[in-house]
Amino acid sequence: MEERYYWGDVLAELRRALIRAEDDVKKKYVVQKPRVAAGIWIEQLMTTATQDNLGAGSVSPSSHAGSRATPEASGTQARTITLICRAVDLSGVDSAANNEIVYAVERELKSSPMFDPKTVQSSAQISAVDANSTFTFSITVAPQNPLKL
Repeated sequence: MEERYYWGDVLAELRRALIRAEDDVKKKYVVQKPRVAAGIWIEQLMTTATQDNLGAGSVSPSSHAGSRATPEASGTQARTITLICRAVDLSGVDSAANNEIVYAVERELKSSPMFDPKTVQSSAQISAVDANSTFTFSITVAPQNPLKL
């Protein structure tokens, strides 16, 4: 029965980690800009999964949602989660601020008991700042327990 709620627990922990990262960034840059507003959110969440009976594979939300349940599909487990995150550009406060946002999220996910710290890895690149003054970056994590799909 606990497995049924595990997805909710993982998503809630992701939210808490982003909030903690926002708070860390605000504390760091509030001296330079008293009303600094850090904003970080998940734009896209993708899983890489294995099927217990069939071997490794990748399951995307769109391809998995419409498929019919089969005994093999019921054994599918998410091993890793890739997050595409979007954040408010703070490069006007400090030229290194956007990278610091990425590192803050990575630190919070590594310190979370819900995720294996050895698997938390941010992408080497962040996107260019867009017209909305935001940028994107990706982080891959693996839950301590695989998620049932």
